[in-house]
Amino acid sequence: MKICVLSGRYPIQNHFLSSENHRVYCSHHDYTYINCNWPTTSKNRYLNKIHFLKYYITLFDLIFWIDDDAFFLDIDKSLDEFIPTGNNFLSICKSPSNKKITTVFSSGSFMISCSKGEEFVNAILESNLEKVKKWWKPEYGYFTNGDQDIMVYLYLTDDRFKGKIKLFDHNKFNSRIHDLEKEARIFLLHFTGSLNNKKRLYKSAQSKLAVGKLLLPDGAFKDYSIIDTSIIRYKLANVYYKLKNSLSQIIKH
Repeated sequence: MKICVLSGRYPIQNHFLSSENHRVYCSHHDYTYINCNWPTTSKNRYLNKIHFLKYYITLFDLIFWIDDDAFFLDIDKSLDEFIPTGNNFLSICKSPSNKKITTVFSSGSFMISCSKGEEFVNAILESNLEKVKKWWKPEYGYFTNGDQDIMVYLYLTDDRFKGKIKLFDHNKFNSRIHDLEKEARIFLLHFTGSLNNKKRLYKSAQSKLAVGKLLLPDGAFKDYSIIDTSIIRYKLANVYYKLKNSLSQIIKH
């Protein structure tokens, strides 16, 4: 099967080195990687991703969308587990249950079967967001004014798509920063919230993982012409805190 990992944003914001992260991951698994950074006809910037998806959907068997503020952490894990099976055309993650602001699911990352999902992509672009907003109920969670809300609307109301979307727990491929404290191995880490909050969480993740801006250990991209000097700073910081902790233990005893 031809699998494409698709990402990008317009307008372009180079706040994260996610494209390098995505490319290293895709090279490791022989997936096609495409990063989109051009304008579309949509007046809603959140719907640009759906236009990007529509542009490529006839060229592949499966497309895995990943937001440009999300990173692969486990480079060895493939996407096989998330390939839609049976009547399902879409695999997507539920909202984290411990968040104050919740949604039915997160469109930050999902895998779509191109042949079965093309009708869904067209339906999103043909939908009226204002109509969706009037239909929305508090139990559906936070209204984002974008593609995610339309996807939820179609999932819950349109007989063409009911029962054909597989919902995974968020930690399968849409983990958040708090999962770094409790999960032994995280596959995909997604930063959400305001831009300033994302930047703060991005730096926090580098510190917690003792890695650079790609959020990968340097050995993961040793075969690529990538220079990530930030990894040195976090390695030194990690050594410092280990020494500090050891000295504290010695002083106590």
